[in-house]
Amino acid sequence: SDLPAGYRAGLDAYTAGGLGRAAGIFEEIVARDEKDPMTLKARYFLARSQMKLKQWDAASSGLISIYSISSSFFTEWNCDYLLGECRRAQGKD
Repeated sequence: SDLPAGYRAGLDAYTAGGLGRAAGIFEEIVARDEKDPMTLKARYFLARSQMKLKQWDAASSGLISIYSISSSFFTEWNCDYLLGECRRAQGKD
């Protein structure tokens, strides 16, 4: 697999504002479920893309899955704040 190149392509799409394309690329990486640190980062940027696309449920689920995989990553990458943003956007806070 070419995980680094795929991740880079997703990040490029994300930073260029191609959020739908970025989400699709990150979804493919996450679906392969490879045991690689970039898979976790792809989960993170998938959730960020979904937030920008106002896909709050999907983003929330992704952030929660990050916590279940690596609570330290969840903390270091400030996912708790992002999860709160999703909840506020949905009127749950």
